[in-house]
Amino acid sequence: DWHSWAAGPPAPSDWTLGSGFTLATDQMEGSNTNGSANAYWDIGLVSPYVAEMTFYGDTLVSGGWIGLLVARKFNGNDSWYGCFLRRDNVGPTAQTALQIYRWPGYGSANNVAQTSDPEPASTADNALRRIRVLVDGNTLTCRYSNENGDSSEVTYSTPNPFDNLDGGLAYRVYDWGATFTSIIAYE
Repeated sequence: DWHSWAAGPPAPSDWTLGSGFTLATDQMEGSNTNGSANAYWDIGLVSPYVAEMTFYGDTLVSGGWIGLLVARKFNGNDSWYGCFLRRDNVGPTAQTALQIYRWPGYGSANNVAQTSDPEPASTADNALRRIRVLVDGNTLTCRYSNENGDSSEVTYSTPNPFDNLDGGLAYRVYDWGATFTSIIAYE
């Protein structure tokens, strides 16, 4: 399945747009500069699968995350794993990271794996970026690239071989905003 947002509003029936998300011709926009916002693609995927999104970041004031949620459960506690680009633009300590988070459906999201400096901190906020996640059994591989040729990868294997990484996808913004241009899923 592939969504390019070419048709513009209204959102397709298999999407649930959270607060802070709007659909326009050829793009979906998401922004939340004080917390998080999600746009859910309500299609369940079965491992192994690959999910990919492309986006342009908005102007970042201090620090934030943009990511692709995978293995989202639709019933009970809303749990997920996510692959995120983190950017911190505060003065001489500016940094970037590629991170995998786990949200168990309660408490706090946990950073379970990361790699530093997937791109220089000086990369333009509005550069075209891609996040691709491979879900295979109990292993997540998160790959990142941007229009400048920077790339990075981080992998996480769930400690319990019975963890089920099947589930839905979502865009997520946290203390940042983005223009999303596509989402692709391969099973």
